[in-house]
Amino acid sequence: MSAWHRIGVIGAVGIGLVGLLASASTHELDSGSWAYYGAAVALTVAVWLLVHRLRAPWALLCWPLMALLGLVGVSFSAPVAATLCMGSAVLGFLFAGLTQARGVSLVLLPPTLATFVRVNHSVPAQQLGVRLGIALVVWIAAGELPAWLNAKLSSARADLERLAATDPLTGLANRRYWDAQVGRMLGQRTSFAVLLVDLDHFKLFNDAHGHLAGDEMLIAFARVIDENAPEAAVRARWGGEEFALAVQDVAEAPQIAERIRRAVPLGQTCSIGLVAQRPGETLPGLMLRADEALYQAKSAGRDRVVAA
Repeated sequence: MSAWHRIGVIGAVGIGLVGLLASASTHELDSGSWAYYGAAVALTVAVWLLVHRLRAPWALLCWPLMALLGLVGVSFSAPVAATLCMGSAVLGFLFAGLTQARGVSLVLLPPTLATFVRVNHSVPAQQLGVRLGIALVVWIAAGELPAWLNAKLSSARADLERLAATDPLTGLANRRYWDAQVGRMLGQRTSFAVLLVDLDHFKLFNDAHGHLAGDEMLIAFARVIDENAPEAAVRARWGGEEFALAVQDVAEAPQIAERIRRAVPLGQTCSIGLVAQRPGETLPGLMLRADEALYQAKSAGRDRVVAA
């Protein structure tokens, strides 16, 4: 956000410089104009100091508004130069379109219309109407087209991130997402429990019923895990026929594990290793303990939960 504020203040100063050069080219630059431009720079710096740390997107609208205010001021001290600089309003809408959500740039229409009328007050009404109509189309396009493209890109990026974090068969999170989320939970130093779940004799099921049936089994079991997990839990396909679940309520974790164990579809069973996170524990260490607990469950005869 601070980078956009820098762009905004540089743009406002740049438009002011263009106004200064335009005033010189139209021979309207006098002592009053110099005083005005000096005051405009001072005001711009003051606004920068007030808003450059604000992270709300709406705060960025101050820069297009500053440019419009500057044009109004120029229209009094150098009216001909102001008409030459009116095109800078397009930059304000473009800036809003790049930094705001769709529709927000339309907030600039009323002050821009007022500025346009003020700057072009000497233009005959018929010509002013034509110019204003063209300007409106350009302003709306300059503001809304970038905002629309940004929305499309953000949506596409979100879809790509979701696909990159999702197991394509079961719809649960994949190992990559699991590592990132559980690693973040470890960094927050909050207590939670991990369930490492493995379908028993899954290879035999595959051999007996075929791989398509095996895929259906994995999908159905993933649904069981999803339905029995708390809303805030992290669910993932750990790999193959193994699944992982991170539950923030450590005391509730054994009940969740039992519900999952009893709900395995198609008459199959599962084994579950359950561990509670320890202070200062790393992700590899945590998962190693969960894997050891799962191994104990399998060694003890499968179809059970072992907490370690």
